[in-house]
Parts: sequence; structure tokens; C-alpha cells
Amino acid sequence: MGFVVCVLDPCVFFRRGAHPIWLYIHVDDIAIFDKQVEDFKKEVLKEFEIKDIGPADLILGIKVTHFPDYVSLDQHHFADPLLELYGMSDCNPVSTPLVPNEHLSLASPDEISEFKKLRVNF
Repeated sequence: MGFVVCVLDPCVFFRRGAHPIWLYIHVDDIAIFDKQVEDFKKEVLKEFEIKDIGPADLILGIKVTHFPDYVSLDQHHFADPLLELYGMSDCNPVSTPLVPNEHLSLASPDEISEFKKLRVNF
């Protein structure tokens, strides 16, 4: 099907071109990151039997919330009960590892080169 495994994560596959597609595979589950999911599912059905359970709302403990222009990822369902358990429900949150609503951009060729030298996943 023309997919290449990501060098940074063996569970991530991608196919470039006019219509790029990203797949995240964990055991027998596949998350499809694609603007034309139906076309890809038809392509897969030619080779495999699949069960479509709809848009992901939880992937490996990460809650996925879909919005028209973006996707939000969080783990409030883990963090909130722990904060309650340890009496920290009113603590001040810190914006780590990312600032909420931070817009990410592709790394420049110079940044990619530097990351590779430092052996940092990016």
C-alpha cells in the first residue's frame, strides 16, 4: 500500500503524496489520520476484513476531542481523580509539557539536522 514506517516510532506509518495518510497501529487497532478516511477504508477493505468503530475518543489512555479545525488531546480523566485523592484539586496548573492551544509547526531543515545530531525525537 506504499506506507513507510516512521523512524522515530515503529507504530506510526505514513504515505506521502498529494493525499498524505498517517496510521498509528497498536496490536489490532489502527487510528487513521486522514482527511479522506472513507477512501482509505475502501482501499484497506480490498485486502483485509476490518471493523470501523468510528472516530477515536480514547487512544492508549489519551482522550481525543474532535473540533472542526483541530484535535485536542488530554488525560484529565487520570489526573483529576489523583488530584482529588491527594487534596490538590485547587492547585495551580502549569503549562507543561505544552502551553494549551499552542500551534505547532514543522521543524526547519536546520532544526531537523540539529535534532538528529542530538539524537532527539521530534
